[in-house]
Amino acid sequence: MLAPLMLHMISVIPPDWKAQFMGSEEALAYINSSKAIQYQVGIGKLDLTYIPKNMSVSEQEQISQFLTTLWVYETLLKPAENLLVFQTD
Repeated sequence: MLAPLMLHMISVIPPDWKAQFMGSEEALAYINSSKAIQYQVGIGKLDLTYIPKNMSVSEQEQISQFLTTLWVYETLLKPAENLLVFQTD
């Protein structure tokens, strides 16, 4: 279910935008098992990024803390100018 949702999001964002999926090693391995996801990564439309193990995102409050850490924007997301957070709740 995750790969089709990500592929849909990629299809509806502007063509010059790039998508970035952040997750655990397991989540990245899971989503990257999709040939369609591998294609999007290969053409540069999608980046897969590990969330560092010292960052916890298992609860909503931790996700909020992670996304408000300056390091995320200076290191993981740079040079992005916009951030659209998509998550299934």
